[in-house]
Amino acid sequence: MSPQNLAISELSWEVKMIKGVLLKAAANVKDKILEKVRADKDKSKKYYLEGLSQFENKYYETAIELFNKSIEFDGSNSYALYKRAYCYYNIGDNYDDAILDLDRAIKINPKNADFISLRGRLYYLKYEDKQALHDIDKSIKLYKKSGNCDSYVYYIRAELYVSLGEYSKAENDYNMAIELDPDCHKYYLNKGLLFAKVGRDDEALKCFTISIEKNPNGKGYMERGRLNAKIGKFEHALLDLSKAIMNMPENSDAYKLRANIYEEVGDIHNALDDYKKATELDPDDKDLSDSILNIEKEIMTKSVSRVMNSLNELVGLSKVKEEVASLINFATVQRERQKRGLQSSKISHHLVFTGRPGTGKTTVARIIAEIYHHLGLLSGGHIVEADRSMLVAGYIGQTAIKVKNVIESARGGVLFIDEAYSLNHENDSYGEEAIETLLKYMEDYRDDLVVIVAGYEDKIKDFLKSNPGLFSRFNKFIHFEDYSTTEMVEIFKHNCRQSKYILSDCTIDDLMKIFTSMTNSIDDMFSNGRGVRNLFEKVVTRQADRIASKSNLNTEDLLTIIKEDIPSFDELELSI
Repeated sequence: MSPQNLAISELSWEVKMIKGVLLKAAANVKDKILEKVRADKDKSKKYYLEGLSQFENKYYETAIELFNKSIEFDGSNSYALYKRAYCYYNIGDNYDDAILDLDRAIKINPKNADFISLRGRLYYLKYEDKQALHDIDKSIKLYKKSGNCDSYVYYIRAELYVSLGEYSKAENDYNMAIELDPDCHKYYLNKGLLFAKVGRDDEALKCFTISIEKNPNGKGYMERGRLNAKIGKFEHALLDLSKAIMNMPENSDAYKLRANIYEEVGDIHNALDDYKKATELDPDDKDLSDSILNIEKEIMTKSVSRVMNSLNELVGLSKVKEEVASLINFATVQRERQKRGLQSSKISHHLVFTGRPGTGKTTVARIIAEIYHHLGLLSGGHIVEADRSMLVAGYIGQTAIKVKNVIESARGGVLFIDEAYSLNHENDSYGEEAIETLLKYMEDYRDDLVVIVAGYEDKIKDFLKSNPGLFSRFNKFIHFEDYSTTEMVEIFKHNCRQSKYILSDCTIDDLMKIFTSMTNSIDDMFSNGRGVRNLFEKVVTRQADRIASKSNLNTEDLLTIIKEDIPSFDELELSI
């Protein structure tokens, strides 16, 4: 062998040896890689099974961490990707990440109906109806091939068909979902919503009723109540909504719906209560705030109107009625300005009533207390009547306590002090103490107390001038004119009607004469309403004396007042 051939032979042998070494090394590397892959798959499976256990126990956050590790060790574990996506679905978050997981899982396992179905549900939740319908359709076909149909995918497709306006297809899918799972209340509920949407009310009511039977704590009562209200069955609607609220006390929509029905039937007070409760549960709903404001305004208007009607029914007092109407107008406008964030005028609501006894001052004070309450100026709207005996004590320090007690009882309403100037006798330290204490509490409770002082005009003015604090707080005067003779006759007639007496026509002239004498009298016992009341009591007494001895009394005898029952003014003076 030539030296050249020998060299080639030796080189070939070395190449073969190197090749053998390399092949052996490659085999070792491959074995190690395969061993690592097997180990990683084992670890992936281990973490997947641990995650599955957490998933089944609804510890979704923990399950996600375990599925993350499973996927780190084996990115081709489609079930780990699927279950991680399912965790996001159940948590109600990261829908985009869930869809990415399912994209990967479906790429690995393109014929898995569960994977495709879940992605369709996620698209449905994201309102991407086209993609959702594509996946749901595909998953249904795959389920049919496997013979293992999922009722929920039919339900989802029915919902999609409803949103697309394909109601017939939706009904078919609801029916299929119910056939596969006849105990699922939600399927009946949403089928009922479909029927209500297309005007098949009777069928809708039946579906809602079945839904309630399957699950009394679901939304069946609320939707049946909504439909009953729509078709005018308000009593049934209110019963259903009340049951819905018992089952779902934190559901603001149930309160809002019941409030709407209460409004419809005119029960605005219950409507207001429900709107307020709904607002507590959903404070961001501006419509609720508007509804509350509208109802409060309606209640206020009706309440003030009702009280004003009682004032307008009083005989006479035309100027007083005008003044009270003006007070209402001003307070209403200021309230409206305040609600709209505009500056409102801060004025004193304390009043001075001037006039002789019997002109209706106390009656009007009661009406104003009610009106101020309905306008939101007073929390209570009651009236406390007081005089010197209730406010002034005979010992130093006791007067302040008496005044405080009276003020506390009047707080939230009106304190009415008739003949208020009786507090201000000359050299009367107790009376001065009462006035100073009164002024203090008028300031302390200025937002929830109205004081009305009343009496003769000249005496009241002197009383207010006696103390700068009084003069500054009482700047609204309402004067009560004496009643005319005709008005006194009308008041007498009103008393008769209230007490179920009938005046004979022949009595009117006598009444006019006696009331004319009263208006000319300087004696307060005969002035105005007080004089009418005294006369009425005398008349019914004389009528009783006249008929008591009759053997055959009839109803007409008991009801009728005749001329003989009316005394003369002289007789009335002598009897009082």
